[in-house]
Amino acid sequence: MEYTVIPCSPPLQRYVKHYWLLSVDEHDLLSPKAIMPYGWFELVFQRDMKTENISSSVGPNGFFTGQHDRSITINLSSPFRSAGISFQPWAGNLLFGIPANNFTNKRSDFSDLDKDSDLADSVFAASGHSEIKTLFDQYLAEKLVPRPIDEVSEFITRQILKAPSKNQLSRIIPQIGIGKRRIEQRFLSSTGVSISSYLRIARFDGALQMIGSLPDKSLTKIGLDAGYYDQAHFIRDFKAFSSVTPGFLRKTINGMDEVSKKLVLN
Repeated sequence: MEYTVIPCSPPLQRYVKHYWLLSVDEHDLLSPKAIMPYGWFELVFQRDMKTENISSSVGPNGFFTGQHDRSITINLSSPFRSAGISFQPWAGNLLFGIPANNFTNKRSDFSDLDKDSDLADSVFAASGHSEIKTLFDQYLAEKLVPRPIDEVSEFITRQILKAPSKNQLSRIIPQIGIGKRRIEQRFLSSTGVSISSYLRIARFDGALQMIGSLPDKSLTKIGLDAGYYDQAHFIRDFKAFSSVTPGFLRKTINGMDEVSKKLVLN
C-alpha cells in the first residue's frame, strides 16, 4: 500500500486541505478497512476498486462524499488505484453549488454532479504527481475560486478546531452579530452538519489523532485535552463514532503498519 499527500496551490488553500494518491495491492486485501468520521469532504477517483459493501454506490468515474458521523468499514476485494481531493470542512457546498447537507453520510457519483468533466480519465492518464496536481489545481481554480466562502461558517469551524468545547461555542456565537438560527442554517449549508454535530466530530477526531500519535499519554488525559468533560462522555462518543472504546482503538492502531495508520489518522 502506498499513500502520498500532495499540497494544493496557495490560492486554493482556503478551500482545500490537500490532494492525495493511494494504491492498494494484493497484500492489503486481507483485513477490513475502517474509515472514521473526520470532518471534511472528499472528491475521489478510482480505478478497479471493488468492495463487498459499497461497490454499487460508486460510479466508474468516482464520487463526492460529504461529512459522515459514523464509522464505515469496507472490505476490499481487488487491488486498485485512487486519487482524491480533501476539502476544507466549510467548503462542502462550493464545488457543485449544492448545500453540503445534501451529501451528508452519502456518496454521490461524480458524473452526475459534473456531466461534462473528463477529469477522472485525465487523472489516471497523467504521467506523475506533478501532472495530477496541475489537473486538480486547474479544475478547482475554475470551479471554486469564483464562489465565495461563507465566512461565518469558516470562522466557527476554525474556532471549534482550535478548542472543541461547548464553552468555546458559547463565547464565539455572540461575537458574530446575526441570529443563531441563521448562523445554524449557514453552517449546515456549508459544512453539512449542525454546529453541535461538528463539535462532536472535531472533538472525536482530535482525540483520535492523539491516540495515534501519543502512545504513552493516558486516555484520561487525552479525553480532557480533546475537550470532553469526563471519561464517560469520551467513551460514549467513541462508541458512537467508531463502535469501539478508546482503549480498543489504541490497540488496533498500535498494531497497524505505518501506511495503514496514516490512512486512519489522515
